[in-house]
Amino acid sequence: MAKEILSIQCGHLSNLIGAHWWNIQQAECHSQEIQHACMFSEEVNAATGIHTYTPRLLLIDSSGNGRCGGYHSDEDTTPAWDGTVEKHPLEPKKGLKKCKLDCDIDAGAWSSVLHVPLSRRSRLIIPESSVSTAVDFYPFGLQVWEEKKFQSNVEDTLRYFAEECDSIQGFHLLSDWSTGFGALATCIAELIVDEYASKSIISFPVSSASCADNNVAAVNTCFALDGMVSNTSLVCPMSSSTEAVHPWYSIAGENPRVQSYEASAVVAAGVLDTITLFYRCVSPLSCASVCAAAGAYGRKLGVLNASLPLPVNLETPLSSMWKQHGGLHALLHPLTPFFPNGEEDILWSDMLSLRGVAPNQPLWPSTDPRFAFHPRLVDLLAEELAAGPQRHDHYQWSTSVVEQPLLLYPPSTEPSPPANVCSPERLLQLPVCASLQSRSGAGQVVAHLHDKLAHVKLRTMPVFTASAHLEEDSFIELSHRLNALYECYRTSGCSED
Repeated sequence: MAKEILSIQCGHLSNLIGAHWWNIQQAECHSQEIQHACMFSEEVNAATGIHTYTPRLLLIDSSGNGRCGGYHSDEDTTPAWDGTVEKHPLEPKKGLKKCKLDCDIDAGAWSSVLHVPLSRRSRLIIPESSVSTAVDFYPFGLQVWEEKKFQSNVEDTLRYFAEECDSIQGFHLLSDWSTGFGALATCIAELIVDEYASKSIISFPVSSASCADNNVAAVNTCFALDGMVSNTSLVCPMSSSTEAVHPWYSIAGENPRVQSYEASAVVAAGVLDTITLFYRCVSPLSCASVCAAAGAYGRKLGVLNASLPLPVNLETPLSSMWKQHGGLHALLHPLTPFFPNGEEDILWSDMLSLRGVAPNQPLWPSTDPRFAFHPRLVDLLAEELAAGPQRHDHYQWSTSVVEQPLLLYPPSTEPSPPANVCSPERLLQLPVCASLQSRSGAGQVVAHLHDKLAHVKLRTMPVFTASAHLEEDSFIELSHRLNALYECYRTSGCSED
């Protein structure tokens, strides 16, 4: 049985991706290949005796973004008074009805797409006294973390989920690193390191593609990256970009920008569900082994790639189909922001997760059906990995093959998602291939952010320079640490002997 994993989500985009991810996991709950107990816990309602399976999840958002959808509580909400009850709805506060997030993308609450019941302890809302336009800035997260009551609530929630586990193997940390939630996630990572020092932390920072040229977002991202590299075991950034949306979903309607944002969140959730199969299935791998392979020698910045859906045709051998596209690596699109796609670099490790290939799928033009399908598919993946980018002398690779396809609910094209958004009729079954790589090209991601930081005029952003949490030397030290991280990815600058 797989060991347990605790999940933390910080920010609107992270909670939107997380909502789709939990929907996917619920749809796959009948799969015998995936150990769902590592992500879900069982709760029993003391009053009704009903068993409910809820995520081991702490999600954090600002007031007004999460609403109350998808919230599960053990308490009976029926009022004891049996007389006449008058309801007076609260007037929504200005600016909180919808979330202006990540560089002015206007999106509704993530709870409108979440159809998985949550534990009564899962939701943690930032106090309204702290919510303002400052949420867009890194010092915002540091300021929120200073509130002792908020910090205590985080500690108590993590301890509650940890104490019900038999053996924790690690933590998932999703965060909006281009906003103030990146600072909050860094503080939570420091807490986890202090309380659970032996456990692995895999961080999945996410950002909107529209923030690429935003100076404030660039400074936020630099600070968040530095904090996550220092306090987590592996950092796997993802960008909510239009390029990640494949032809299975066409962007149309009145607001294609928002729909692209929603669709890319669905893609990101599908990739997360696929790449984490390494340690969510019956497998010798764990969070710690994945982090050791993908984050060795100080290179903690992992590169995520995916093909969703993976081209599969029962009438064409898989090897021939991939060859037509230039090989399997040519089908994998990078989801890592600022990654220099198309440039030659050195590959240190490659972890490839493949799902949804039917057992009757022909692999080579001539295949002897007497041989077992699973080992032959692993052999085909080994051939594809050998034909991939230039490999280092100490190159390591591993594969995960699961017959279960990705069960995905496509994003709704309606402004307000219908009640049947997660009905079985809308469920898609898709073959997916995702990879987690350690490669020298990740150094260019660090170099890009370092260059952005060097060209930012800090005097034009007093919210950073005037913050009591950031000193003037903080930016100089940050620049030095990013440069040191970049040096780890220079092929001549890191000895492995």
